[in-house]
Amino acid sequence: MHRSFAKKVLGAGVATALLGLSPLAKGSLVVDLVPTSGSSGVLVNGSTVTVNNVGDVVHFNVVATVTGQDANPNNDGLQAAFGNISGSGTNIGSFAGTAGTTSTFAAGSLFSGTVQKGFPQDLGSGGVDLGFKVGTDSDVTRWVEARAGSVVSSSGNAISQTGGSSSFLLGTVDWVKTVAGVGTENVHWTPRISINTVWNEDGGTNSNGSNSANYLAGPGVTIAATPEPGSLALLGLGGLGLLLRRRRAM
Repeated sequence: MHRSFAKKVLGAGVATALLGLSPLAKGSLVVDLVPTSGSSGVLVNGSTVTVNNVGDVVHFNVVATVTGQDANPNNDGLQAAFGNISGSGTNIGSFAGTAGTTSTFAAGSLFSGTVQKGFPQDLGSGGVDLGFKVGTDSDVTRWVEARAGSVVSSSGNAISQTGGSSSFLLGTVDWVKTVAGVGTENVHWTPRISINTVWNEDGGTNSNGSNSANYLAGPGVTIAATPEPGSLALLGLGGLGLLLRRRRAM
């Protein structure tokens, strides 16, 4: 049974959760991961996800939010975003699928004109991330990219509009628990400002060249791995055995 953070991938609840997670400065593009659901036994609770077993899957929306200065979201839009998708903390999972070789990123329908899924590799977390590695910036196949042929207007295309902000579904990505045991991992988007991400603010075009300081990442999501049910059962049996031995010794 799936436990879903939002009943629909494009539901308002997802965008509301994003806005709750990411304090947005005026005049900015913020990209973040928003958990939507998981496989059986996975618990999604806002920006925290709890997993148990190797093979557990967590589904994420990659949401890009544009905030303009004039508080009119209809003057804002998005064309392309480049970045990495990775984790930090305890390595307990991978964005490269259960086989560990194929990127799970898929661009949203509005941003599927040009797509790079990201090269699966360790970007420093000890796990399998998606994106570039130092010294390979010129190889664009190592980036996560979603691009439309032209700027996608907020009007009629945004999954939500709140105040002066418009949120777009940049794509989706799956995370899979690949390592047995417990631990905590923060999964997040990292902007790459050396490649031309393009968005509109207040009817004008912004890019890394003109406004790179305002291309930001949200706080990401915390994935916590608890002991697997089998391990808990063994702990319980061990505790029962210890209790019986103490009673016999009395």
